[in-house]
Amino acid sequence: MCLKTQKVVMKVTNDCNLSCKYCYIEKIVLRNRIISVDTVKRLFDELEIHSTMPKIWLRWHGGEPLLANIDFFREVVDFQKEYKKEYVNSIQTNGTLLSEEFARFFKENSFEIGLSLDGPKILNDSARVFSSGKGSFDKVVKKMLILNRLKVPFKVLSTISKINVKNAKDLYRSAGVRIIQNLAEIKRRQFFR
Repeated sequence: MCLKTQKVVMKVTNDCNLSCKYCYIEKIVLRNRIISVDTVKRLFDELEIHSTMPKIWLRWHGGEPLLANIDFFREVVDFQKEYKKEYVNSIQTNGTLLSEEFARFFKENSFEIGLSLDGPKILNDSARVFSSGKGSFDKVVKKMLILNRLKVPFKVLSTISKINVKNAKDLYRSAGVRIIQNLAEIKRRQFFR
Protein backbone atom coordinates (compact mmCIF):
# COMPACT_ATOMS: atom_id res chain seq x y z
CA MET A 1 0.00 0.00 0.00
CA CYS A 2 1.45 3.37 -1.06
CA LEU A 3 0.42 6.58 0.65
CA LYS A 4 1.20 10.19 -0.15
CA THR A 5 1.63 11.03 3.53
CA GLN A 6 3.50 14.28 3.79
CA LYS A 7 2.36 15.84 7.07
CA VAL A 8 1.93 14.10 10.41
CA VAL A 9 0.75 15.55 13.72
CA MET A 10 2.56 13.76 16.54
CA LYS A 11 0.43 13.85 19.67
CA VAL A 12 3.15 13.67 22.32
CA THR A 13 0.72 13.72 25.26
CA ASN A 14 -2.77 14.78 26.25
CA ASP A 15 -1.37 16.18 29.47
CA CYS A 16 -0.74 19.89 29.94
CA ASN A 17 0.63 22.18 32.62
CA LEU A 18 -2.04 24.80 31.83
CA SER A 19 -5.79 24.69 32.39
CA CYS A 20 -7.02 26.85 29.54
CA LYS A 21 -10.69 27.66 29.86
CA TYR A 22 -11.43 26.66 26.27
CA CYS A 23 -9.33 23.48 26.19
CA TYR A 24 -10.82 20.84 23.92
CA ILE A 25 -9.16 17.90 25.66
CA GLU A 26 -11.68 16.23 27.93
CA LYS A 27 -10.69 16.12 31.58
CA ILE A 28 -11.42 12.37 31.55
CA VAL A 29 -8.81 11.68 28.86
CA LEU A 30 -5.80 9.74 30.12
CA ARG A 31 -3.15 12.11 31.40
CA ASN A 32 0.45 11.67 32.57
CA ARG A 33 1.33 9.62 29.52
CA ILE A 34 3.97 10.46 26.95
CA ILE A 35 4.18 8.71 23.59
CA SER A 36 7.02 6.21 23.70
CA VAL A 37 10.09 6.51 21.51
CA ASP A 38 9.38 2.95 20.34
CA THR A 39 5.94 4.01 19.10
CA VAL A 40 7.49 6.93 17.22
CA LYS A 41 10.07 4.58 15.68
CA ARG A 42 7.31 2.20 14.54
CA LEU A 43 5.50 5.11 12.86
CA PHE A 44 8.71 6.18 11.11
CA ASP A 45 9.25 2.58 9.95
CA GLU A 46 5.76 2.60 8.43
CA LEU A 47 6.28 5.98 6.79
CA GLU A 48 9.57 4.76 5.35
CA ILE A 49 7.86 1.75 3.78
CA HIS A 50 4.48 3.15 2.75
CA SER A 51 4.82 6.87 2.05
CA THR A 52 5.93 7.79 -1.45
CA MET A 53 6.93 11.28 -0.31
CA PRO A 54 10.66 11.98 0.19
CA LYS A 55 10.03 14.61 2.87
CA ILE A 56 7.74 14.38 5.91
CA TRP A 57 6.70 17.37 8.01
CA LEU A 58 6.15 16.49 11.67
CA ARG A 59 4.16 18.73 14.01
CA TRP A 60 4.88 17.81 17.65
CA HIS A 61 1.72 18.67 19.54
CA GLY A 62 -0.11 17.98 22.78
CA GLY A 63 -1.48 18.79 25.42
CA GLU A 64 1.92 20.27 26.07
CA PRO A 65 4.67 18.47 24.14
CA LEU A 66 7.50 19.90 26.25
CA LEU A 67 6.29 17.68 29.10
CA ALA A 68 8.34 15.06 27.26
CA ASN A 69 11.83 15.89 28.39
CA ILE A 70 14.54 17.08 26.05
CA ASP A 71 16.11 13.60 25.96
CA PHE A 72 12.95 12.35 24.21
CA PHE A 73 13.39 14.90 21.42
CA ARG A 74 17.14 14.28 21.21
CA GLU A 75 16.54 10.56 20.74
CA VAL A 76 13.88 11.16 18.09
CA VAL A 77 16.09 13.57 16.12
CA ASP A 78 19.01 11.14 16.35
CA PHE A 79 17.08 8.22 14.90
CA GLN A 80 15.45 10.39 12.20
CA LYS A 81 18.90 10.51 10.63
CA GLU A 82 18.82 6.72 10.16
CA TYR A 83 15.96 6.98 7.67
CA LYS A 84 16.10 7.79 3.97
CA LYS A 85 13.28 10.31 4.18
CA GLU A 86 13.94 13.87 5.26
CA TYR A 87 12.05 14.90 8.39
CA VAL A 88 11.15 18.52 9.08
CA ASN A 89 10.20 19.11 12.71
CA SER A 90 7.92 21.75 14.15
CA ILE A 91 6.47 22.05 17.62
CA GLN A 92 3.44 23.84 19.02
CA THR A 93 3.92 24.73 22.68
CA ASN A 94 2.37 26.99 25.29
CA GLY A 95 5.98 28.05 25.92
CA THR A 96 5.86 27.99 29.71
CA LEU A 97 8.29 25.05 29.94
CA LEU A 98 10.67 26.33 27.31
CA SER A 99 14.23 26.45 28.64
CA GLU A 100 17.44 27.81 27.18
CA GLU A 101 18.47 24.17 26.63
CA PHE A 102 15.31 23.45 24.64
CA ALA A 103 15.74 26.71 22.67
CA ARG A 104 19.32 25.85 21.69
CA PHE A 105 18.31 22.30 20.75
CA PHE A 106 15.44 23.53 18.58
CA LYS A 107 17.71 26.02 16.85
CA GLU A 108 20.48 23.46 16.25
CA ASN A 109 17.96 21.03 14.78
CA SER A 110 15.97 23.57 12.73
CA PHE A 111 12.66 23.06 14.53
CA GLU A 112 9.92 25.50 13.63
CA ILE A 113 8.45 26.79 16.89
CA GLY A 114 4.90 27.92 17.45
CA LEU A 115 4.11 29.61 20.78
CA SER A 116 0.54 29.88 21.99
CA LEU A 117 -0.40 33.37 23.16
CA ASP A 118 -3.86 34.87 22.90
CA GLY A 119 -2.92 38.52 22.78
CA PRO A 120 -2.07 41.16 25.36
CA LYS A 121 -1.87 40.15 29.04
CA ILE A 122 -5.47 40.99 29.91
CA LEU A 123 -6.83 38.82 27.07
CA ASN A 124 -4.33 35.97 27.31
CA ASP A 125 -4.65 35.66 31.09
CA SER A 126 -8.43 35.52 30.98
CA ALA A 127 -8.23 32.07 29.37
CA ARG A 128 -4.66 30.67 29.27
CA VAL A 129 -4.15 29.96 32.95
CA PHE A 130 -2.38 27.53 35.25
CA SER A 131 -4.50 25.30 37.49
CA SER A 132 -3.99 27.90 40.25
CA GLY A 133 -5.85 30.41 38.06
CA LYS A 134 -2.70 32.49 37.51
CA GLY A 135 -2.25 33.71 33.94
CA SER A 136 0.53 32.47 31.67
CA PHE A 137 1.35 35.70 29.81
CA ASP A 138 4.35 36.87 31.89
CA LYS A 139 5.98 33.45 31.81
CA VAL A 140 5.53 33.08 28.03
CA VAL A 141 6.94 36.54 27.37
CA LYS A 142 10.04 35.64 29.44
CA LYS A 143 10.48 32.57 27.24
CA MET A 144 10.08 34.69 24.10
CA LEU A 145 12.96 36.83 25.37
CA ILE A 146 15.13 33.69 25.58
CA LEU A 147 14.24 32.80 21.98
CA ASN A 148 14.95 36.34 20.81
CA ARG A 149 18.28 36.53 22.67
CA LEU A 150 19.38 33.24 21.10
CA LYS A 151 18.02 34.32 17.70
CA VAL A 152 15.64 31.36 17.53
CA PRO A 153 12.79 32.15 15.13
CA PHE A 154 9.24 31.45 16.29
CA LYS A 155 5.64 32.14 15.38
CA VAL A 156 2.71 32.93 17.61
CA LEU A 157 -0.54 30.98 17.43
CA SER A 158 -3.59 32.61 18.97
CA THR A 159 -6.81 30.86 19.78
CA ILE A 160 -9.70 33.14 18.95
CA SER A 161 -12.51 32.45 21.38
CA LYS A 162 -15.50 34.25 22.81
CA ILE A 163 -13.09 35.86 25.26
CA ASN A 164 -11.01 37.71 22.66
CA VAL A 165 -12.96 37.60 19.39
CA LYS A 166 -14.13 41.20 19.78
CA ASN A 167 -10.50 42.24 20.20
CA ALA A 168 -9.04 40.10 17.40
CA LYS A 169 -8.32 43.17 15.30
CA ASP A 170 -6.22 44.72 18.11
CA LEU A 171 -4.62 41.36 18.89
CA TYR A 172 -3.30 41.02 15.36
CA ARG A 173 -2.25 44.65 15.07
CA SER A 174 -0.36 44.50 18.38
CA ALA A 175 1.49 41.45 17.11
CA GLY A 176 2.43 43.26 13.89
CA VAL A 177 0.34 40.94 11.72
CA ARG A 178 -0.38 42.43 8.32
CA ILE A 179 -1.82 39.42 6.50
CA ILE A 180 -4.22 36.82 7.81
CA GLN A 181 -4.49 33.42 6.18
CA ASN A 182 -7.01 30.64 6.67
CA LEU A 183 -9.66 32.85 8.23
CA ALA A 184 -12.19 32.75 5.43
CA GLU A 185 -14.92 34.53 7.36
CA ILE A 186 -12.70 37.55 8.05
CA LYS A 187 -11.93 39.75 5.09
CA ARG A 188 -8.46 41.24 4.93
CA ARG A 189 -9.72 44.77 4.37
CA GLN A 190 -11.74 44.64 7.62
CA PHE A 191 -8.50 44.51 9.59
CA PHE A 192 -6.25 46.82 7.66
CA ARG A 193 -7.96 49.94 6.42
